[in-house]
Amino acid sequence: MPWKGWVRERKAAGTVVTVILMIGVVATVGIIIVQAGLSMLVESQVSIGTFTDVSKVKIRERFVVDDVWFNSSTNAIVSVGNVGGVPVTIIAISFNGTDISPFEEVTIGIDQWVSIAVDSPFPEGWTEGGVYVVEVFSELGNVHRSTWKV
Repeated sequence: MPWKGWVRERKAAGTVVTVILMIGVVATVGIIIVQAGLSMLVESQVSIGTFTDVSKVKIRERFVVDDVWFNSSTNAIVSVGNVGGVPVTIIAISFNGTDISPFEEVTIGIDQWVSIAVDSPFPEGWTEGGVYVVEVFSELGNVHRSTWKV
């Protein structure tokens, strides 16, 4: 039977082709999985890097309220100094939890001081001998609280 040998060769060739195809499929799937993993890793590194950069700036932002002058029954001057390593943008000031409104943002450069004139948020004005908790809020979310007496 001369054709029996030919059939065996054909089966062997089919097995080799099948093995080669399976190796190709497994390699392709492996490459796809590795690429997906690497892309997720890169995305997480970028988001962590952005978060870290913002946190570094927030940590370097430091400001103090040096003085509060109650110069009349309805007006006050708040002296704020930037003692940190980055410029500070003041977005709000409040007295005893009541925001000063309207309030224009003030940016303070490094090692600079500004005096911010504010009107009393209370209809009756400042109470003589009254104690007020002054809160100054920055754009990055830092808050400086201090207590002052009229």
